Amino acid sequence: MVACGTNQDGFVIRGTIEGFNEGTAILQQRKNSEFIALDSSSILKGKFEFAGSLKLPEMCYISINDTLPKLKLFVENSRISIIAHIDSLRNPVIEGSAIQTKLDVYNKKMKPFNDQLRSNYKEFLNAYKEGEIEKAKALEMKFDQIADEQKKISMEVVAQNSNNVLAPYLIWGTLAYDLYVDELSEIASKFSQEIAESIYVIQINNHISVLKKVAVGQPFTDIQMEDPEGNIKKLSDLEGKLVLVDFWASWCGPCRRENPNVVKLYHEYKDRNFDIFGVSLDTDGDKWKKAIADDGLAWHHVSDLDGWNNAAGKLYGVRAIPHTVLISPEGIILDINIKGDELRKKVEELTAS
Repeated sequence: MVACGTNQDGFVIRGTIEGFNEGTAILQQRKNSEFIALDSSSILKGKFEFAGSLKLPEMCYISINDTLPKLKLFVENSRISIIAHIDSLRNPVIEGSAIQTKLDVYNKKMKPFNDQLRSNYKEFLNAYKEGEIEKAKALEMKFDQIADEQKKISMEVVAQNSNNVLAPYLIWGTLAYDLYVDELSEIASKFSQEIAESIYVIQINNHISVLKKVAVGQPFTDIQMEDPEGNIKKLSDLEGKLVLVDFWASWCGPCRRENPNVVKLYHEYKDRNFDIFGVSLDTDGDKWKKAIADDGLAWHHVSDLDGWNNAAGKLYGVRAIPHTVLISPEGIILDINIKGDELRKKVEELTAS
């Protein structure tokens, strides 16, 4: 980004924060989970302004006094207007960015699905807590059906926007974790050359390179990390067994809900050459250890306590959890993201004498 207040080929962002008088606005990019300041502007009588240029449109953030919720918008080389109220900074009115307008239309399509998923999730949690297992299973199936329909519409939007950055942005931000490497590669191959240098296209291509190394049919990549007692443990120590690598975290609700199923599976097949290697994306060691004890996870556990920057997670291209990798006794990756009844059937089949 280059500051250029009079550059006709660049952008000008003019903002108004209603209900706010004076302060500082900071324009930011997000890289590797960190916010990087690009420019700052004094807020006078609720108004601020930025000017600059971008090679390609990119999602940026505006921090107000570095304490309030950030404004979020696609910045491209155009004149962009933002109007927001201090009490609802997450719902600004943005005009002048064509990609932002497309994203707003997409988000409007997604809202009914997101509302249904939130409602369904609450019902699922209540049923699960009350021990209504059949009801919980039915709600989980309904959740998956809603999510599948949502994904279908998202993929249609991606296909319609392969010539602009909205497609790779949506893939990288919401869909990449749910796609196998061949699906992701096919989508990426359809991105137009005009957006080849987009940060989102670059991230997707880098992700594909990682996934190809740990795809089904490939030899496993070793993991070496500390266990809860500080001892170094290796995934390769379990070579010769059927191993489920389970990426999870104490703070991950879906992971904790799945744990009882995994516990049952482990105890049923642990004497039939089956084992589990848990990799936690926690940052708090005490919470990690407590979750292991509370959930009765009696298998091997490791973590570097570096959250989403977990070294093993990066090796295996993990962008959402729970994430599982099933490895044969010969050290070959058999399946990815397998769980529930499908996982049970697979383990039963592979451990049958």
